[in-house]
Amino acid sequence: MFIGKVDDMHLTRFSDLGLRLVLRLGEYTKNLAVEPGRRSTVANLAADINGSEAHVARVVAKLAELGIARSVRGRVGGVYLDEAAYTMTVGQILRLLEGPGEVINCAECPFASRDCLLRHRLAAAKEAFFASMDDLTVADLLRDNETKTLVALGMPITT
Repeated sequence: MFIGKVDDMHLTRFSDLGLRLVLRLGEYTKNLAVEPGRRSTVANLAADINGSEAHVARVVAKLAELGIARSVRGRVGGVYLDEAAYTMTVGQILRLLEGPGEVINCAECPFASRDCLLRHRLAAAKEAFFASMDDLTVADLLRDNETKTLVALGMPITT
């Protein structure tokens, strides 16, 4: 029997912001039919998701590099969600944002050279977590009750 506090599994702050940005960009982008050319700026996105502009800019650059978002420079520029992003799963996006790193740093562990069972189990648990999100697409999240989704992600609700 385990006695004590079990912490929740945590994503990196980068992935957390990445998912929030995908959802916020999805909201902006779905309004393009109503307001053609409407894009968001990094400053607006940072304010919307309570992130620093510098960190949001790094995440937006990564989302654009991955083809999830598009970034247009210039006077009428801004950021918007790429059409292909709607069919991506949350698991796919998390794998891309989290990268291939390990859950814990085994580099300085004395057991690292012994093919430690814990290292393998943690890698399997990480993949199982990502796999549990493979049936949920960006489009699913955006179709879901928007207020409920935004509240669950801790995002401010604007009306």
